[in-house]
Amino acid sequence: MLASIEGAKVATRIDPVTLEVIRNRLDVIAADAGERMLAATEERFGRLDVLVNNAGAAQWRDMDDVPEEDWRAQYELNVMAPLRAMRAAAPAMAERGWGRVVNVPSTAGKRPSAAMAEYSVTKAAELLQTQDRIIKSFPEVESVFGKAGRAVTATEPAPVEMFETVINLKPEVQWRPGVTTDKLIAEMADLWAFAFSRVGG
Repeated sequence: MLASIEGAKVATRIDPVTLEVIRNRLDVIAADAGERMLAATEERFGRLDVLVNNAGAAQWRDMDDVPEEDWRAQYELNVMAPLRAMRAAAPAMAERGWGRVVNVPSTAGKRPSAAMAEYSVTKAAELLQTQDRIIKSFPEVESVFGKAGRAVTATEPAPVEMFETVINLKPEVQWRPGVTTDKLIAEMADLWAFAFSRVGG
């Protein structure tokens, strides 16, 4: 399903013989947006196989000129909207044993710009949210915590594009049969490389 204010323009570029498109005009930052998108898709097609979170907007201006309400609006759009959509779509995908969630972040999340600070910060949060959900999907993982950014101090002189992640694993007796630490690291590395193969720049 395509949820877009310009849905009509999108639909005209798709061959109707090979793909049916429905348009669902809604505000993606609404609290029930995820449920509404899912319900519309399931009503027409029976299920949702792929969710693409690609809404976004940015303004170029000095960081000191960004009002507080715009910081909150960017957080709603770039962090909470994808989270709500994933929460709505993921349970049925997990029950079927198949599904894909594609979050469309930005290189601004890894290399922020002071000219669009609120966009950069919230896109970094979206990257971390995606990363943490991927890692937490491994049954051996108890918890995961990621952070990004830089503090220009003696205690943490990290580069701007540094992402640091702490993963706490369950006791090995709760791991899948045959899984070792090396195999788990390799599985995570493979999935990570695939999931973030298009994030860079």
